[in-house]
Amino acid sequence: MMEWLKKLDRKTLAVTGIVLAVVCFLSLNLFSSLSLTNSRLDLTEERLFTLSKGTKHALANLKEPIKLRLYMSQSLKEASPQFGLFMGRVQELVQTYERLAKGKIKLEILNPESFSPEEDRAVGFSLKGVPLDNAGTKAYFGLVGTNSTDDADIIPLFTTQRESFLEYDLTRLVYNLANPEKSVIGYFDGIALQGSRSTQFKAWQALTYMKQFFTMKELDDDIKTIPDNIKVVMIVHPQDLEESALYAIDQFVMRGGRAVVFIDPNTINSQPQMTRRGPIPPKNTSSNLSKLMKAWGVEMDTATVVGERETATRVQVQSNGRNVVTEYVLWFGINKKGLAPNEVVTGELEELRFLTAGALKPIKGATTTFTPLVQTSADSMLIDVEKSKTQRPDPIGLLNDFKPSKDRYVLAARVSGPAKSAYDGAPKPKKADKADKKAAGKKDKPLPPHIKASKSPINVVVVSDVDFLADRTWLSAQNMLGQRIVVPFANNADFAINLLENLSGSQELISLRGRGIKERSFKVVSQIERAAEVKFRTTEQGLQKNLEELQKKLAGIEGNRKDRSGNVILTKQQQGLVKKFRSDMISIRSQLRAVQHDLSKDIDALEARLKVLNIITVPILVALFAIGLGLIRRRRLNQRATATRT
Repeated sequence: MMEWLKKLDRKTLAVTGIVLAVVCFLSLNLFSSLSLTNSRLDLTEERLFTLSKGTKHALANLKEPIKLRLYMSQSLKEASPQFGLFMGRVQELVQTYERLAKGKIKLEILNPESFSPEEDRAVGFSLKGVPLDNAGTKAYFGLVGTNSTDDADIIPLFTTQRESFLEYDLTRLVYNLANPEKSVIGYFDGIALQGSRSTQFKAWQALTYMKQFFTMKELDDDIKTIPDNIKVVMIVHPQDLEESALYAIDQFVMRGGRAVVFIDPNTINSQPQMTRRGPIPPKNTSSNLSKLMKAWGVEMDTATVVGERETATRVQVQSNGRNVVTEYVLWFGINKKGLAPNEVVTGELEELRFLTAGALKPIKGATTTFTPLVQTSADSMLIDVEKSKTQRPDPIGLLNDFKPSKDRYVLAARVSGPAKSAYDGAPKPKKADKADKKAAGKKDKPLPPHIKASKSPINVVVVSDVDFLADRTWLSAQNMLGQRIVVPFANNADFAINLLENLSGSQELISLRGRGIKERSFKVVSQIERAAEVKFRTTEQGLQKNLEELQKKLAGIEGNRKDRSGNVILTKQQQGLVKKFRSDMISIRSQLRAVQHDLSKDIDALEARLKVLNIITVPILVALFAIGLGLIRRRRLNQRATATRT
């Protein structure tokens, strides 16, 4: 073979090499298209195109066949090329879900054109149409999922604002279709969520909303074990829970159950004690789960409440005999700055409202991870809880004494990780209970074996404000045509429902976080734009001012000289002025267009240089490198030939 190659001339060798290179290139592409269809190389900083382990596990273990219909109007992509890039990412991600599901997901991509059957189906599934023109033409970009029992779940419209939660939304949809039954939420009610005399026996609106999404089951304060069908336990204002119930909660969490806890150093919605003389305020308005929370690695001091000045609620109070509007630092809102941006339970919320909330913090040496979900600003401080318990609070005095600590206090946190039980074993039943059951001829069912440590990482969310759920905190009621309309002004109920939805899902769903989608600005372009603005804006403003003055002069001349028919009558001198003014206006408008063009001229020049660099310079450099390499090889061959002759 080597002898045969030596006999070939250089021209034949070169042609043979080129042919072999082309064959290898085509073979490599054919091999990659057939064998590496599921392989991806994600070089993005945030790993935007890499699915999490939780999603991969959920897709690999699907048992229910699911059909996904992705509605993508090509007209939307054509109308907005930038949005078209996002549409391409969504399509690729959904196709990846289909591949990883190993036949359990069937994907259909549809283009719902105007007045087509596909558009009718999109409307029937309640997808949101995006108006493209004044004629009423709409485009669609949503997802419809169905399972074998015709249950449906939809994403009505994919938006770039929620791009960071794209994987979570898709995985949640798939999980809901694979598990179509409503999740059962067990809750302990220590604040009369179902209604009381103070609410005219109307249930709190937050609980009403929860019932739309979940099967809500109230649990007794002396329950021995949490039923197996309950996925999440919600504990609201725990004050008088029996030891048996606390132990039941402890063991529920240890065996993998999830919990949401609402506690408070001083709830202003505590139920009054009824006496013969009428209702009186309760003596104890605080709540805590200190024993269980200590085992979970989190604590709250019931001796202090949080004050926040930056977003304090403005209230009207009397001062020196007159009404004054001032900030009440114990009632405040938390905007996006205080909400965890990469957590799916808070990422899309705008504002939460709190009344006399406490401060949460992790316990030193805890084995769990403490993740803040909601935090105050640095313009906050801790205040003695007694100042919030008075019948007539003093907002002005609290504001005058306010001294920010520069610390950010946590109002809601997720606690996750390994934990140990708060108990060494099941508590002994009370003697009175034993006697009552013995007299009734009943016996307690044996409890499950005691679990000393969590079988899997625990998932508990603690919120340090019970009033957070109260109607007055986050919505206002209005009467319209005899109907009571409630209008939310904060996202409190949304947050509570997000927590329950998140925790009632699979462990894989809970572990998902938002991906940080960052718009990377072009720094050089931004600098050029700023310099151009400074350079040309003054000229533009001067020209615009001259144009306005000419328009006023022209309007003054033409407006004062009209006959009865409304026709303009001008002298020759005035006609000359009008002609000159109009000529000047055309000239100024031309100069304005030139200024507008100059604003982008440097950016266009930069774009041209980059195109030259990418299209011409790089190939030239590659060619020069190849020529140099060829000259070096030829020189070495000549040196070898010379050495052979000698």
